Amino acid sequence: FFFSSRRRHTRCSGVSWARRCVQETGENIMANPLQKLCGICACVSVVTFITLLVTSFSSLEYNDFGLDYSWITKSVGEKPFTNGIHFLGVGHHFLRFPKTVQTLEFMNTKDTSLDKAIVSRTEDGLEVQLEISFQYVLNVAVSYTHLTLPTIYSVQISVVAASL
Repeated sequence: FFFSSRRRHTRCSGVSWARRCVQETGENIMANPLQKLCGICACVSVVTFITLLVTSFSSLEYNDFGLDYSWITKSVGEKPFTNGIHFLGVGHHFLRFPKTVQTLEFMNTKDTSLDKAIVSRTEDGLEVQLEISFQYVLNVAVSYTHLTLPTIYSVQISVVAASL
């Protein structure tokens, strides 16, 4: 049986079986500390390489397109990427933008959002409140290198719309 209660007697059995086996065979695996150090360095190198390789890939959803952003050089690539898994390299990630129609509204609502009605004055000094709603789609074929953060592009569009 595999889990037999009887103890098998071999030439390396006993309390200090490992020490006895090393002494009898004359092999000492850890005799050279340089070998141990090289083994540890090799293991750390393999784990580091695999980690860097895995983190070099990034994916985009079906309704997104992205620009390659390097946090090392703080630059944005000009080529837009569509949905799928892409190899970008170490220190790169996607700035994600929606491909779908986005709606931007400037209306007075009970909700305390950032998009409130645009308040202006006429030449006579009368107050005018404009409630505007428009939709836009970002074109994938256009270069968006001036849009540095994906959360700010809607704010930039809001500022431009409010200044009109």
